[in-house]
Amino acid sequence: MDSLPENQKNQVQVFFDKYYPTKEQHYWSVTKLFAHAMYIPMFLQIGLHNVAKGKFSKLVYIDTHSGPGLAKIGGDERDIVLGSALLALHWPRVVASQVPQFKNIARGFDELHFIELSWRNTNILRKFVNSFTHVKVYTDDANRSLPRIPVDERALVYLFVDPYGELDSQLSYDALSSFVARHRADIMMSVFASHLARGFSSISRIDLLKERVERIFGPGFCTSTCPGAQLLCSIGAATRDAVLEAFKCLLRKLGYQKVVDIPVRFEKGILYYMVLATKGSGGWIDGYIDYISNKAPKDYETLKKLWLRATGRLVGLDNFF
Repeated sequence: MDSLPENQKNQVQVFFDKYYPTKEQHYWSVTKLFAHAMYIPMFLQIGLHNVAKGKFSKLVYIDTHSGPGLAKIGGDERDIVLGSALLALHWPRVVASQVPQFKNIARGFDELHFIELSWRNTNILRKFVNSFTHVKVYTDDANRSLPRIPVDERALVYLFVDPYGELDSQLSYDALSSFVARHRADIMMSVFASHLARGFSSISRIDLLKERVERIFGPGFCTSTCPGAQLLCSIGAATRDAVLEAFKCLLRKLGYQKVVDIPVRFEKGILYYMVLATKGSGGWIDGYIDYISNKAPKDYETLKKLWLRATGRLVGLDNFF
């Protein structure tokens, strides 16, 4: 971060000291970012082909929980890489310069919209994107901002949904359904199923439980035939699998033909899931899932080295501008 003025460098460092106070590895972060990075070129390649054919007007990226734009992935104080939002902004150029068959995606997305509730995070994020006229940053709750984002209804959208594992941070059914009803949007969503199951199980009143469940999964979910509905709507009965199936059922209800999940594993088992959804047939996604699930590196050090080899260790933020 040597390129930042001293006061801005201190602000960024305070953020990482607060949210990453230990020297532990953050394998789950780099795994999520790796899955995101492998999806972006495929989305852009197919999307640009369809834009050229006149099927869509433009390609748009929306990040509903963008954070500060950077992610810490290791114990070293400089093991910092681009987070999901800045990755969507800069990764297409990196891929286009290194992989010949993707050279046409260098232009990246036509518009990028980053939503983040914390003003401390958006203060940091804005330092990195203020010079880009096609990038907008919103300091707001995604449930308010997402339905209001002025996106051309003929655009193809990549919607990246990465909330924390608390119930309050999830996208509501109303926000998600109102957006995807008006736009063609492919979705990648992180589902911290075990954390959410604990959250649902901690609610001791049935009326409050049903209210929280249906806020996320929609009216009538508790009486639906969706897998997981009965468990989620019973006091103390929520399970990780029930939460995952509820999200997949939700996406199918919203018109998604292809809904698949990738388990993200850590030392003690599955930490969370990445759920992908597309309204098209999504035949190419099978190859993507196979790669991420079976062929991508599993150990942290190898994955981290690949990541840093591609993007460079963050010794100067001007490397990405």
